[in-house]
Amino acid sequence: MVPSRLILLMDEWPNMSGPAYVEARSACRAALDGRRTPDQARTQFLLARQKRMSRLLRSFT
Repeated sequence: MVPSRLILLMDEWPNMSGPAYVEARSACRAALDGRRTPDQARTQFLLARQKRMSRLLRSFT
């Protein structure tokens, strides 16, 4: 699961900047290297996704 999330972050994420994106990308890479658990990477990915969705929703209001 981590490799697919990292691919999404690297290739398809709409805005490749900001602290949530950077932390999620770092967590996925660390999980691949064994420095973090997949659950930690998943949590960071979900937080980044949540922040991105919040920004998108605010842009429509």
